[in-house]
Amino acid sequence: MKELSAAARLSVAKVIKEASMKAAAADMAVGSYDVDVTVNIKGEITVGAPYKSQIVQKAKPWNLVAVALSELNKNLEAAGLAGINMEKLVDMAEKVDPAIVDKAEEEAAAAIAKTKAKTETTCNGKVTTKLEVDVIEEKVSKK
Repeated sequence: MKELSAAARLSVAKVIKEASMKAAAADMAVGSYDVDVTVNIKGEITVGAPYKSQIVQKAKPWNLVAVALSELNKNLEAAGLAGINMEKLVDMAEKVDPAIVDKAEEEAAAAIAKTKAKTETTCNGKVTTKLEVDVIEEKVSKK
């Protein structure tokens, strides 16, 4: 079997990604198939230069939940009130106003930005393509 060049692999990967494997799988019946497909992919690939990017640390939601629940229960206990368990918290979360969630996400991001340094990373250059795919021959049979 002949090895594909990096450019050929990238072309095939971009074509498959754009065709959406999930959508194709949803159109298939359960089972095994013998497949023999010949395609012609022709066009242009542009690979940009690598670039530096600042990655901001993200909140760890389960850490936030654990700390918030623990602190809430300490305060409720100190006030002589019953605490909240995870089951009750999940029930309340199902009914929460989306605006409250958005505000909490913004506040968590701002707090993390103040306390955590950004991490610089090198990202691969962006890839753009102008590709055409022609099916030369296709044989598919269910086993």
